[in-house]
Amino acid sequence: MHNAPLPPTGSFQERLLFESILRDKNEKYAVVTLLVRVLAAGFNLKAEPVDNLLEEYKEELYQLRYNSKYKSSRQRRILDQVRKAAEQARMMRRIEQMTVSDDQFKEMLEKRKDV
Repeated sequence: MHNAPLPPTGSFQERLLFESILRDKNEKYAVVTLLVRVLAAGFNLKAEPVDNLLEEYKEELYQLRYNSKYKSSRQRRILDQVRKAAEQARMMRRIEQMTVSDDQFKEMLEKRKDV
């Protein structure tokens, strides 16, 4: 490994270096994605877990996880599951509020007969 200095910030050489690194990462991601999808198809694996693994690989490859403001795909999936569960619980509470017990139903029928 040689110790060549990094090109000056904003220079053409820096942009070339950045583009070269980005293309290398894109190539790695494309190769891994192809291999994983071929294996997944061969073993008849479900798409969602495979996609989740690829997304985690992508986050690590592009070093997205090292940004403190970035939410990982795992965090986003957990938040999505929590939101769905909360929405389902809210809907169930609304249904329970609209539901009448058998005794209440019989009582309403009795009152209608009296009228």
